[in-house]
Amino acid sequence: MIRGIITLLFVILFLLVTSPLLLALWLWHKASPDSAWRVSHRILSWAVTMIQRLVGVRLVVRGLENIPRDRALIYMGNHRSFFDVLCTLPLLPGPTSYIGKKEFSRIPLLSTWMSCLDVLFLDRKNTREGLKMVLEAIDMLGRGHSIFIYPEGSRSKTNSMLPFHGGSFKIAGKSGAPIIPVAISNSSRALEDQFPRLPWTRKSTLILTFGPAIETADLDRQAIRRLPDQVRSCLAGMLLENGEVWQHEASARELREFAAGKASPSNPGVSLQDAGLSAPPQPLPR
Repeated sequence: MIRGIITLLFVILFLLVTSPLLLALWLWHKASPDSAWRVSHRILSWAVTMIQRLVGVRLVVRGLENIPRDRALIYMGNHRSFFDVLCTLPLLPGPTSYIGKKEFSRIPLLSTWMSCLDVLFLDRKNTREGLKMVLEAIDMLGRGHSIFIYPEGSRSKTNSMLPFHGGSFKIAGKSGAPIIPVAISNSSRALEDQFPRLPWTRKSTLILTFGPAIETADLDRQAIRRLPDQVRSCLAGMLLENGEVWQHEASARELREFAAGKASPSNPGVSLQDAGLSAPPQPLPR
């Protein structure tokens, strides 16, 4: 209870105290977007790290060596919690924009911080605006700015991944940017699973795994159509490695395919044993 109250007070005080700075950053962003992004990212990364400590989240990170540092990337992660952004934001090595729901653009202060981080707002009810956002994302990637996408389009409220939306893979196919699968395990336990009680009252362990890059340059149409299944299989495999075989995720068919050697987190076609999994992993720590 005390941990949750302290965290909420910290968030409120942070938003109030940084309001004057936020105005300066917003004006600076108009003149020099990349510089303003870096400063905004540092400030928010500090705030997010403080929140993680206050709520008792232990973050286990794997696969940072899989992130290329010399080009723009498309990160694609599974989405179970609002906390997903809070655990990934401090780890991104270069300018990266998230794609968020249009509804967030109407929240005072938060929407301005998101603008300083070049968040692209998606209006899921407006096809024309959705296409415009796709083109903006492709343009950003062309300028060396990475994109973070949750291809499910919304948080999954069950132990299974939602269907992937095609727009994410249109961005990949048109830009040729590599896809980095990001498996996020246990994030809902830091927030949503604690409702209706006050959130952030129980400690939890989150596991975040960055998979090897999936190249998308010069793919033909058929290969681009296979990208959703490829990314989904990679995420399912990494979530299995993280220990979510008992409470997640991928459908039974996907897990069977991974165990049968039809897909793995690092290389579709590598067997479970080749991937270093001789036995089912233990359930995630709570």
